This record gives sequence, C-alpha cells and structure tokens, in this order.
Amino acid sequence: TALEVALARTLAGHARTIGGITIVGIALTAGVVFGQSERACEGSDALPVRWTEATRSALSGAFENTGVPYATSSGRTTEAVLDRWATQWATARQDACLDHERGVQSAQGLDLRTQCLDTQRGRFDAQLDVFLEADGEVVNNAVAAAAALPSPEVCSDVEALRTAHPVPPEAREAVAAAQHAIARGRAEIEARRPALAAEVVAPVLEACRSAQLQHPPTCVEASLVAADAASFAGEHKAALARLRAAAVEAQRARLPESFARAAAGLIWERGELDLAFDDALTWAAMGHASLEGRSAPVLRSTLLNNEGSVLSTAGRWDEAAAVHQTRLEELEADSPLRMQTLTNIDNQRGRLEAAEQAYRQALEIGLSSYGATHPRVLVLRSNRGGMRAKNGRAADALPELTEALEGQRAVLGPNHPNVVATLSNLAIAQLALGQAEASLRNAKEATRIVRAQYGTDSAKEVECLLAESDALLTLKRTEDGVRASARATKLARAVYGEEHLTTAYALRSWGAALRVHGQTDAATEKLRAAKALFTKLGVTLEADKTEVE
Repeated sequence: TALEVALARTLAGHARTIGGITIVGIALTAGVVFGQSERACEGSDALPVRWTEATRSALSGAFENTGVPYATSSGRTTEAVLDRWATQWATARQDACLDHERGVQSAQGLDLRTQCLDTQRGRFDAQLDVFLEADGEVVNNAVAAAAALPSPEVCSDVEALRTAHPVPPEAREAVAAAQHAIARGRAEIEARRPALAAEVVAPVLEACRSAQLQHPPTCVEASLVAADAASFAGEHKAALARLRAAAVEAQRARLPESFARAAAGLIWERGELDLAFDDALTWAAMGHASLEGRSAPVLRSTLLNNEGSVLSTAGRWDEAAAVHQTRLEELEADSPLRMQTLTNIDNQRGRLEAAEQAYRQALEIGLSSYGATHPRVLVLRSNRGGMRAKNGRAADALPELTEALEGQRAVLGPNHPNVVATLSNLAIAQLALGQAEASLRNAKEATRIVRAQYGTDSAKEVECLLAESDALLTLKRTEDGVRASARATKLARAVYGEEHLTTAYALRSWGAALRVHGQTDAATEKLRAAKALFTKLGVTLEADKTEVE
C-alpha cells in the first residue's frame, strides 16, 4: 500500500501523456514485488510445530484415559478450539513476514511481532502439556482453557509491542525459561490446579524479588499467576494483596494489558467476595480504559464477564444484562463461552420467555461443545430448572432438575458442591407441586453438603435454609420454620450486609414464617423491612410481591 501511494504521487504529473501504459507498468512492478514477497515467506504459515496429527491423537487418548463420561465430546471441542487458534497463529506469523518483505514494516517490527508470537506459542505448548497429562478436572475445564488462550491478533499491534519492555540479548534465555514457567502456571490455573500453578511460578517470583531477573513484564505476569492461584485456592487476602501489587507494578512499567488482567481479578475479588461493588466497578472502568485502542479480545471478554457478574450480584440487572449482551456480541459465533453469557443476560428479571429462549440457545451450544453429561451442561440444566420453578413452571422444572441431579451425582459424586443448587431448586419445585416431605428432605441434604464443604457460617447455606423454612411451614412445623429463616437472615447480614438482595429475601422469608407462627407484630416488622429494602435496591417486582398487613 505504501509503495502504491508513493508511485501514484511520483507519476501523477505524467498521467496525461502516458496514461494506460504507466498503469500497466505499475501493475507489473507490483506483481513482481508481491510475487517475491510470497516466495520469501514460503512456509511462514506453518502451524505451531507441536500441533500435529500425532499430538491430536495423543490428546484424544489422554482425555479418554480419564474415564469421565464426557471425555470424547470435551476432547473433540477442545481440539477444534486449539486448531482454530493454531490457524490464526500461523496466519499472523505469515502476515508479519509479508508485511516486512513488502516494505510495509521494518525489521524491528518483524522482530517484535515474531517475539510476541513465539511467546504465545510457548503458552500454547504449555497448555498442550497439561492436556496431555489430563485428569478429570483438566477435562472438565479443557474447553474453557483452550478458549482462554490469548488471540494472536495482539501481536499485530507493532506500536504497542514497541512500547513494551524489550528483552536484552543477554537475558533472553532466562526470560524465556521464566515465561515458559508462567505459561505452565496459567495452564494449571485453567485446569483448576492452583497448588501446582503456585509451585511452578515460585522460582520466578524469587528471581524477581532478588533482582536476578529484571524484566518487569515477566515479573508482573508471574505475580498475576500467583494471584490467580491464591484466588482459586480460596486465599482471598493473599489474592487481593498480589493483585494490587501487580496492578501498581503494571502501571509503573506501563503495561496496559497486565494492568487489565490485574483489574479483572480485582473486579471479582472485591465485587463477588467482598461485595464492595463501587470499588469493583471502578476497577472495571480502569481495566477497560487501559485497553482502549488495543486488540485484546480475550482479556476484554474477561473484564466484561466479571463486570456483568458484579452488577448482577449488586441487583443492577439492567446494567448487567447490557454488559453481558456486549460480551455476547463480541464473542465469535462458535465460541463455547457464549453458553454462559447467554444465560447471564436476562434470567433474573421475571422475563420468562426471554430467559427460556436464552437457555435454549445456551443448551444447544453446551450440548455441541461439551456433551450432555458434562458438568457445565448439567449446571445449565439445573439453572434452567430453578428459573422455571421460581417463575410458576414447577411441573416443567421437576423432570429437568431430577435428570440434572442424577447426572451430577453420577459424574461428580453425591457430595459435590454443584449438587447443592440442584437440590435447592428441586426442593422449590417439589413444594410448589405439593410434595412437602420430599422438598424438606432435599433442602436438608443441600444444607448438609454445604456445611460439610464450607463450614457452618457460609453464605452458601442461606438458600438451602430458606427452602427448608418454606417446606417446614407447609408441614405446619412453624417453630422450626422460623428458626431456619432466622438463621438464614443472620448469615445473609453477616456475609452480605444489611443492604443486599439476599438479605431482603431472607427477611421476607423470616417475616412470612413469623406470621404463620402467629407472631404478627414481629412478622410485620420483618416484612416492612424487606419491602423497604427491595424498594431501595430498585427491585420493584419483589417489593410488590412482599405483602405487609
């Protein structure tokens, strides 16, 4: 393009006299240049060296050897996602070569793009290593892990690469080894093996602390892997400390993408765990701002997902739906990540038909990407059943929830945390259909699993206790019903605070239990408080449903 513009200016004064002859001359010259460029770049579009038929076969065998029922479907989709990434990587590598050969890009630009693509290939290779040593947990998270690989498009932004920290020649070997460890750590995170991830990056962090390794991008990335490892291990305070330190170092070193990764983690830790919504959304805004003008689709998708989740937890559903809709529009049409995003868009506002449509589309993606017995698909079916049970369609919900529960128990075991939500949803559906004894049994089983997994003061117990209370009241065990809803409210206040949607639901349940038990004044007090809280949070639908005498 630059050559054509230059030639056009040079020859503009001669156009009248030599007309078409000049144009033909230019076309022939350009053809020679481009032909030479293509010959010079022959082979530059080769796939990553490890992505071969033998590797594909080994990956399939590793997944099958785990014995999990969804290994075949998960392996097939994972291979397709990896194949698409490898093709995009090869195209980006050829484009870098052609741009240089055609004179559009300098030798320095080619070197920067090549280094970037080599780093990405290292992460791809590290992810392959984890897949080839697969266990059940790796297979469970494989599709999402493959989809989380950074887009090769980011390596085409030469200006962004030029402002990054170059690796001195004498440090390239040490940095390459550190980056391989970081890539392996990230792969272990995606496989939900945080202890291994922390172990892998520990030597890199020590080298950074002792100044043996002085390359800010590598040190910040190692800190981010350590932060993710702490987060997945449930070490919230450690995760926060590492994320904040990484954000500061990324800003100091002018590393916008690393800063955005730290921001994405802080959105989740502050918003979903600390319920500090304003702080979390400030991190979201700063994360998005750091990516302006840059091509980082996978990272932006993560920011949008976490931002939407926090908005939903805060009860700001219209804003959450808008954020998830933006993410959905930016995801590729065949991305398995669309499954989760679809069900986040419109399933919390009583818009039943829109929610049903979203769940249908999500289930189609889930079945084709993961298979019918994959835990993610079973969770999707449980969530759809819960949505139906809570919106007057208990008869439709019951078979969906029964099948989801059977599938989860068979694949994950009877005490897996995923079973809890399905049991609670099933209890709601059964109660609506007049099966109070069965409802109580399932609610109590859900409570038992939560206490065994998370202790006796977990917020995860709240919904189970509310389901228990409703069943107990129907069975005329009103004193026990009051006790269950009172405990649910106490836990909600302790974990979420006085002004949270979960607290409002618990208060309403407590008030209803007190009313049935004959404690009218106390019931009115709780119901008024619940109605006022629903109104304050902008949830008018629930405020209208809260009857106060």
